[in-house]
Amino acid sequence: KDFLKKEMRSYLVILFEYAVDPNIFQSWTGYQQIIPDFGVTKGRLISEFPELIEWKRMAASAIRKSQKSGKLKPIKAQTLVAKVQKIDNKFISSNRKYNFDNPWLVNAIEEDKIDPFHAIITIINPDGNEKILKIDDFDRDTEPWKVNTQCNINRTSQDMADCVERLLKHGHEVIFVDPHFNPVEPRFLNPLSKLLDVIAQLPNIRRIEYHLLEDSRIPKQGFINSCQSNVAPICPSGINIKFVRWQQLPGQDPTSGGKRLHPRFILTDKGGIMFDPGLDEGVIGDKLKILLLDEDIYLEEWSNYQRSSSPFNFIDELVITGSKTA
Repeated sequence: KDFLKKEMRSYLVILFEYAVDPNIFQSWTGYQQIIPDFGVTKGRLISEFPELIEWKRMAASAIRKSQKSGKLKPIKAQTLVAKVQKIDNKFISSNRKYNFDNPWLVNAIEEDKIDPFHAIITIINPDGNEKILKIDDFDRDTEPWKVNTQCNINRTSQDMADCVERLLKHGHEVIFVDPHFNPVEPRFLNPLSKLLDVIAQLPNIRRIEYHLLEDSRIPKQGFINSCQSNVAPICPSGINIKFVRWQQLPGQDPTSGGKRLHPRFILTDKGGIMFDPGLDEGVIGDKLKILLLDEDIYLEEWSNYQRSSSPFNFIDELVITGSKTA
């Protein structure tokens, strides 16, 4: 049943998990051809297979062996060892089983039968396994290396939560952005409830915020009361969510270079996804377009919703503590 559920949800995925053999670090070109193309903004994440500390240990061992054999010069080897320590943000926790009595590739092939990777990247493919991408011999313009970073999904709470689960799992800070969020409307509250349920299962999340425009028609106390009455009961106990209200600066005109608080996003400290038309539910049959942000756009949007760098006028903020119990 779990496998069927995963297959049914696979069309929602725009962040793909790859098994990457730490032995690719035996050569400088192995690193150059593969690692820079991983990360949230690339749509590809490296599975912690085995756990990250063990994966790094295996990569360092491969580097030392290549240096001893003369394949890597000492300076190149030192550089690669340093790079191994700086790629944590390209990994995603997997909680997969790993048998250290078997070689990495044997483990990867067996695990792929149980819980499929998008692809397995390694240095050999003795049996011609079609799930394996050999680092110096695969087509970068076709799947499974080429990934689609946008798609249409049903405009439902469940599909919205499903499509960002992997993004949330990868980050530590989460910012929801929808200028028209209304704490009395179920079409906004239902998706938020599902998203907070996902976050409640992720111990890595330490900051949760929802950014929106101030609505002059809603008095400040009315907004506070509505959030306390409607958001706290859908927010799991022990979780705090901060609502931050902004105002576009007077005369701000996007056509002349001004910033407009209009696009809807779910952003983390590692990357982000744009939702068009919004973070609210639609009627049956409605679709949402979701788009994984590239590096430059992500960094700009992340900066837009930080107090120290925002182009908008800060109005106020409100912290709501969840009261929902299992």
